[in-house]
Amino acid sequence: ILVVDDTLTNLVLANTVLQQNGYQVVSAKNGKKALAIAKKEPPDLVLMDVEMPGWDGYETCQRFKKEANLATIPILFLSALNKPEDKVRAFAAGGIDYIHKPFQEEELLARVFTHVELYHLREKLEQKIAEQHKEILAYTTQLEKKVEARTTELNQAKEMAEAANLAK
Repeated sequence: ILVVDDTLTNLVLANTVLQQNGYQVVSAKNGKKALAIAKKEPPDLVLMDVEMPGWDGYETCQRFKKEANLATIPILFLSALNKPEDKVRAFAAGGIDYIHKPFQEEELLARVFTHVELYHLREKLEQKIAEQHKEILAYTTQLEKKVEARTTELNQAKEMAEAANLAK
């Protein structure tokens, strides 16, 4: 889990809760550092504050979504902002969920667990689809070769029949 927040207290609290529940956690104090960390080792999930110096959470999320290898990583906003328009903006930026600070430990853990599981299931499904696609391509290639061989046999038989008819 990558936790992005410019407030040390918030970082420590989120990290502690997640680590005590078996998650490996990496932290960043701003969006630019978060993106650099994620490019080196993509996380399974990002917990993102909204109000940060430099890139805010919305812009950071949009930058994640523009990176091919980071685009599918779930981003959960974790913010003190609680107006409907803040949440709508988070979803419009590409966020998958929004948790209001101060958060309840159980809620945070439930949402993190759910989104990490969904992310892993999606990855497995995409891998299975890619494997099946390869199998279908291989089978299609085999069929094309069989059709080509059969067409050649039929053409040869046709030529032999025509030659036999000419010889009569």
